[in-house]
Amino acid sequence: MTQYILQRFVQLVVVLFILSIVVFTIVRLIPGDPAAVMLGTEATPQALAQIRREMGLDAPLPVQYVKWLQNVMAG
Repeated sequence: MTQYILQRFVQLVVVLFILSIVVFTIVRLIPGDPAAVMLGTEATPQALAQIRREMGLDAPLPVQYVKWLQNVMAG
């Protein structure tokens, strides 16, 4: 019985990990730039770059995923 519960727990962790990757990918594929939406159509390139840097959008995708996952875990 303990082995069965352990197997199910491992399966749960794997499924949640795959689901988190799918959700993160879908969010990243949504068209539009969050920085441009926040600043509007008359935003300067410098302001866009600053917002992207503050939001972490200029970081590589694995780094963005880890930060996103930390935020999801924190609620």
